[in-house]
Amino acid sequence: MTFKDLQKIIADQRKALERESKLYNPSYYWKGRKIVLLDQWFQIEACYTLKAALQYFPNDFPSFGFSYILDNIEDQMLKQEADQWYSDFIKLMEYSENAKYGKTKCYQCLLSPDRGEAAIFIGINKVISRALDTDGVSVYPCTVLNRFA
Repeated sequence: MTFKDLQKIIADQRKALERESKLYNPSYYWKGRKIVLLDQWFQIEACYTLKAALQYFPNDFPSFGFSYILDNIEDQMLKQEADQWYSDFIKLMEYSENAKYGKTKCYQCLLSPDRGEAAIFIGINKVISRALDTDGVSVYPCTVLNRFA
């Protein structure tokens, strides 16, 4: 390991710590909305309303996502507001390089080994990987299982 390698490791760690400290700082805002702990966001949504919860962003991506909440909105005005909120939330997760969000993005990829277990995709991932092979090196299974980890 060279001195340059150590400098890169230290810079990467400093960047990760800075990113984490921003998201756990209770006074941090994103797109004009305060960032709260994920559990607090769900408490706000449960105890008040979804409209109240949309005034905040959770600091983490829930393992089950938000589709069960956002897909069942009947009020069109609230639906538009929720769609914009979700778009901004995804930008926050990408900015913070959230590992849970990164894993969900990689899970959806056809080159993910997790997809090989899905009955509908049996075999298609290997066909796609063969098409992507240009230098004889297999790209399946993908070694990147999380975009942000």
